[in-house]
Amino acid sequence: MFYLQHISMYTVTFYSFKGGVGRTMALVNVATQLIGEGKKVLIVDFDLEAPGLTSYNWTRSCSDSKGVVEYVTDYRATKQAPDVSNYICLTEKLDGGGELWTMPAGRHDAEYSTRLNSIDWRSLYEVEDGYLFFEDLKQQWQNTIAPDYVLIDSRTGHSDVEGICTRQLPEAVCLLFFPNEQNLLGMKKVSRAIETQNSARKNIKKPIALHYVASNVPDLDDEDEIVGSMLQRFQSELHYKSLAAKLQHYSSLLFLNQTIFSIARPKSRLAKEYKRLADTIVEENIAERTAAIGFLKKTLRKIRGANAGEALSEALPTAEEILQIHSKDDEVGYRVALIFEAIGRNSDALSLLTNSHGENKSAVFSLMARLNHKLGNKDSAIDNLHSLLASEGAELPALLEAMSYIDILDSTLLNSLPESPAFHSLNTSERLLVAQRLDQNTEKLNIQERILSDLDGENEEKAVIENQLAITKIGLGKFQEAKNILRKYIYPDSPDITAYFNLAMATWGIEGSPSRDLFGSVVQIHESQSRRNTSPNYSMCLGVAYGALGQVPESVEYLSNARELMLVRPKQEFSCWTYTKVPSTEFQQQLRVIEAVVKEHGELHPAYIERVQARSQLH
Repeated sequence: MFYLQHISMYTVTFYSFKGGVGRTMALVNVATQLIGEGKKVLIVDFDLEAPGLTSYNWTRSCSDSKGVVEYVTDYRATKQAPDVSNYICLTEKLDGGGELWTMPAGRHDAEYSTRLNSIDWRSLYEVEDGYLFFEDLKQQWQNTIAPDYVLIDSRTGHSDVEGICTRQLPEAVCLLFFPNEQNLLGMKKVSRAIETQNSARKNIKKPIALHYVASNVPDLDDEDEIVGSMLQRFQSELHYKSLAAKLQHYSSLLFLNQTIFSIARPKSRLAKEYKRLADTIVEENIAERTAAIGFLKKTLRKIRGANAGEALSEALPTAEEILQIHSKDDEVGYRVALIFEAIGRNSDALSLLTNSHGENKSAVFSLMARLNHKLGNKDSAIDNLHSLLASEGAELPALLEAMSYIDILDSTLLNSLPESPAFHSLNTSERLLVAQRLDQNTEKLNIQERILSDLDGENEEKAVIENQLAITKIGLGKFQEAKNILRKYIYPDSPDITAYFNLAMATWGIEGSPSRDLFGSVVQIHESQSRRNTSPNYSMCLGVAYGALGQVPESVEYLSNARELMLVRPKQEFSCWTYTKVPSTEFQQQLRVIEAVVKEHGELHPAYIERVQARSQLH
């Protein structure tokens, strides 16, 4: 009787079309890398005609144990799947938790060949439920020793056993090859068979991952680019992005002793390549937390991309499997929730977040606020924003996103932002970035001023903070305070056009008319620069500067340039006319107002000054 269920262990087959490429050596070294990281690993010798896994010191104790051949033979004799614990043995156990188990090819006695040759693999599959038999074997591996990884050493060439090892049992296949024509032809057939099966079980099971490994590559000067061109052919015809590892020929007498380089020579070039291969395998295993999160991040990018439908059909079953494997991992739940949101499953996304916040509370609260807003749950969304501001250890992206929802749902929350635990979790540079987002209206400028006044940086950062504070004070009509700050950054020997322009605008607010000397300096600095700013804001500033000096053609030129730049890429932009950030349509309207006054040789009255005058009249 067979017993099948979800298996979280990760099975990897090591295959080569021809021998002599160090396939078994690679498998054993990868196994030792994994157990050194605390993993439980089962290695299985399916190279039944030329078994080699038990020739190493760590596995030699299993050379007289029953293995794959006896397991299949006993099943065919009894029609019952045997207890796999009688065919595997523990070969190494490390203090760090790593364990190495071995299922050998079989007992090396006089009858081994007879037992092997008696197996009719075709009949096993066609008549004796061979497919279910091997699925049950995988389940027994899981139930008996629960390995993190199963590494299978497959027979070379094309055979029935090769199909079992490369298409049924594994989640991944390492295809090792020496870069020559014979291996290319053989590898193309095997890889195409795997890819065909991947397409056949699309949307049902995660595709078998393929890791291509160039092995025993000559370590010689490739003056004629023979090896290089052959590797390019492999990449082109087998359609892989990059090699999982490149195992160059390594001359050492240690190979005669079956030395495991990952243990004996861990700093050698060869050991490092084995480590690279092990890492590549781990990165594809969704049972590994880092791999699962990496897959979910990549999936979200694909869903948000051009081929969203195709990406979704391929990735959603795997994302749901990840959620099942890592059901108690809050970070995984958050990443799956992002995917659910991207495909419109907002209620499902919210349900994943309701009872678990994990370490990144701010990101979760921000996402919950967004989801509740989409679902029309305004009060819940506001509660989420309150929770976000009260959370310590907040992250900048979450807080920046939440600020847009605060505007929509409850703008009064912004007043508590500068004193909130979330805001005080940020460093100085991050607080500055938050402050720079608060420049859309007078109310936000007041909050921006509170934040900037409390910030204290050093050197260049201090200069950025103080210049930003000066700009904020201009927007609030505190012209003299702004001028006092900006005077510190007026250097005749190395003039800063931004400081000079803002000083000119602050002075305009104080005196009621533009300073020809200051605006003249702005124009002079601009005309002396070899590299010039190409933003709409910069062109608007120059249009105002030339207009203040009565230079109409130049003013109109730069105002027109600002308009064209905004048409190419319409977006919110900071306006020197209001000293706030405005939508692109309002920015364009301001440009038209300035241009009309300049063309009529009229007197410019910037909106930021008129705003202050209107406010003073009200009081």
